[in-house]
Amino acid sequence: MLDRLLFLPARFRSDVARKAAWRRYHRDADRGYPLARRLFRTRHTYDLNLQCPRTHSERTNARKLFDHNPIFSEMTDKYRARAYIDRILGAGTSDRLMVPILAYTTSFDDLPADIWQKDVIVKCTHGSGMNCVVPAGDLRARKQARRKINRWLTKIHGARKSEWCYFDLTPGLIVEPLIPAIRDLKLFFYDGELRFIMPENNLGKIPAISIYTPNWQRLPYEFRNFDTAECARPDHLDAIIEIADHLAARFDMIRVDFLLTHDRFYIGELTMYDGSGLVAFSNYDDDLAFARFWRQPHLGFDQKD
Repeated sequence: MLDRLLFLPARFRSDVARKAAWRRYHRDADRGYPLARRLFRTRHTYDLNLQCPRTHSERTNARKLFDHNPIFSEMTDKYRARAYIDRILGAGTSDRLMVPILAYTTSFDDLPADIWQKDVIVKCTHGSGMNCVVPAGDLRARKQARRKINRWLTKIHGARKSEWCYFDLTPGLIVEPLIPAIRDLKLFFYDGELRFIMPENNLGKIPAISIYTPNWQRLPYEFRNFDTAECARPDHLDAIIEIADHLAARFDMIRVDFLLTHDRFYIGELTMYDGSGLVAFSNYDDDLAFARFWRQPHLGFDQKD
């Protein structure tokens, strides 16, 4: 519908989309979550149990639907999360340990002209996957990025997946230098304790992921539609874990992401909805086993069975 209203200011269209997202979210809750249940069923081979969520996917959905901790929004915003990291780890940490920001604005047309002289990636701060790579001097790629970014700036990420913490974020964009990453590293913490490490390699035709213990022992968990691959223990893992420990201390569950290059690492994102609870394990038992450390007593759930 909003694509028909392109003549209206982007901020107005964003406000309309935000109100629609909240109406959908509350209407689904009033009706017993039929939309969330239907989406879950299409992604998994079992029904969503919200009375007694037992699997990791169910518990992630329970968080989306029932846990409205306001700090989730700050941590999810790609720009504001840097201030949160500085509060936890000390002023200036984001400048030292995160990919530097070349520009921040709420409009693509306000970006400084000199940033296009190097390879960059343009990211919307209010969503996930809203990224465009623009090689240095590539005018065609810049025009394509402009079209996509201007459309994304009026979108509310997660509206159809019940990811409420994105709904009220101010649409914006950041520009970062393109880093020659070799791997993403995702650390899963439960009640402040590291339990799983997931290296992810997106260089092949099919993304390859695997699960390891903190001692780097390979675990048998697999995911549908993903490849698997052995992965060497990262050189900087001890330093990465020490940093992530501090960021994870306050939460019943959090995923702390890092970006690895050949010679260093960067803090990536703080993720509250791992895969939105919609990335399917290869089988139910893996999904169940992956949840064994996640307790949600503040939501009326516990995991003692």
